[in-house]
Amino acid sequence: MISAPIPLDEDQRLQTLCDYQLLDTEAEQAFDDLTQLASQICQTPIALISLIDKDRQWFKAKVGLNASETHRDLAFCSHVVYTSKFLQVQDTLQDIRFFDNPLVTGPPHIRFYAGTPLIAPNGHILGTLCVIDTKPNGLSEQQVFALEVLAREIISQLELRENIKTLNQVSQHKSDFISNMSHELRTPLNAILSFTELLKLNPQQIFNHPKYLEHIEYSARLLLSLVNTLLDIGKIEEGKMELLPKLIDCQYFFAQISSLMQVKAEAKGVHYSAHIDTDLPEYLFMDEEKLSQILLNLLNNAIKFTPAGKSVRFMVMSENQSLKIVVEDKGVGISKEDQKRLFNKYEQLGRLPGRNEGTGLGLSICKSLIELFKGQINLRSTPEIGTLIQVSIPVPMVTPETSNSLKIPVNARALNTQYRPGCKILVVEDNSINREVAVAIFDQLGLSIDMVESGEAALQQVANAQYNYDLIFMDLHLPGIDGLETSRRLKQYQPALTIVALSADVLASSRDTSETPFADFLTKPIELPQLIRVLNHYLSG
Repeated sequence: MISAPIPLDEDQRLQTLCDYQLLDTEAEQAFDDLTQLASQICQTPIALISLIDKDRQWFKAKVGLNASETHRDLAFCSHVVYTSKFLQVQDTLQDIRFFDNPLVTGPPHIRFYAGTPLIAPNGHILGTLCVIDTKPNGLSEQQVFALEVLAREIISQLELRENIKTLNQVSQHKSDFISNMSHELRTPLNAILSFTELLKLNPQQIFNHPKYLEHIEYSARLLLSLVNTLLDIGKIEEGKMELLPKLIDCQYFFAQISSLMQVKAEAKGVHYSAHIDTDLPEYLFMDEEKLSQILLNLLNNAIKFTPAGKSVRFMVMSENQSLKIVVEDKGVGISKEDQKRLFNKYEQLGRLPGRNEGTGLGLSICKSLIELFKGQINLRSTPEIGTLIQVSIPVPMVTPETSNSLKIPVNARALNTQYRPGCKILVVEDNSINREVAVAIFDQLGLSIDMVESGEAALQQVANAQYNYDLIFMDLHLPGIDGLETSRRLKQYQPALTIVALSADVLASSRDTSETPFADFLTKPIELPQLIRVLNHYLSG
């Protein structure tokens, strides 16, 4: 007897077999039917779906045989696994490899064997679909072809099982996600409503308990962050997430991020250190908002899961025309098993052992954003020791010469206002509460504004104005003529008008203003620094 050699891809082959989670499972009708069909087509008393494990041959389905497994060394199918080819032995007594095999000389007295490989999509052989007879036999070309077709159908059934299993897992993850997200959304909403009710009952408490306003603001920002996270998922899944690069003051940008995290770390008692390489270029032409989102998420996680007294380190370097970002913590760490699930979209970080805060979607979105930048993220972690994350993002480095041809945005450093007094501003907004908010914000900035409620009113207002408006803020979702069409008509009437789009819908078709009538885009609720940036840029003295 000659046993089959071990295939060169044995480790990967066994891992593939293990991944299907098929060994030692109960009988399944689909596989039993295919085995019965093989027996009838080939007109043999025995047919088997044989899987070759490390030391044994195990039968997922069988016809005409009572045994459930045999030793691998005795298996005819092991030869098929080794060669990856169809094997037919018309008379085992005439074959040097098998004439003295115990399965030939004893039960089930194999005299004829034909087996075709079960080839997984990754190319590894799981086992065979084989037919056996107790007398010499042979298959026709049509029977061999049919056997190969059935083998492919077996693999299709395996893939179908895997797909169903994956869909069930995703469905469970989504159910868990919705449950957790419901809790996450209700928590800040409860705080906002409760403190607002208290202040309505006794407005004097604003002065006696100024913390109430701080709690409301914090809860509102948390709620906005959660909503933005949900919208980011939608944009990523629909392929609508895009990069909107602009010129970034490099040192200032990273210093601001680091300063923000320093405060957070100190509040928790975590030792925080940062190194921003002085060799970084003066400016980067990148999507500032998405780069901020990546950095803040990674640093927030590092600080969140690092105990007081331990350390977090943040480094930014320039390497091979790429940004190299390192976030290292001495926190709770992540097991190897959990690392495999870490970036899954709906398998929340909060569901992993020792992590019970947040939605857990940040890392998934981070990875998607980094890939949008054509970058890479690598993670190494050891439980109770810490985690090291390295991000590499290729960026076009901006030289002083090229920066002169680009619009350099005014940084809202200390929120310095540089716009002209007495500017003529029109705000087009259909929501009454939002109009009150706009009046209050612009009044605080020392600017008076005109307000209209619709696109039609905006067209009439501009046509009837005694002099041109210096700046128009246009809500996109308006009754009647929407903001986009209104702005196009206004630009036809007065091409020099500067119009800034306003919307609470971050899934608006595009923020890329190159082919729209808009000079800029602000998302509601409007952040004061972003509003001042726009005013400084378009209304500078």
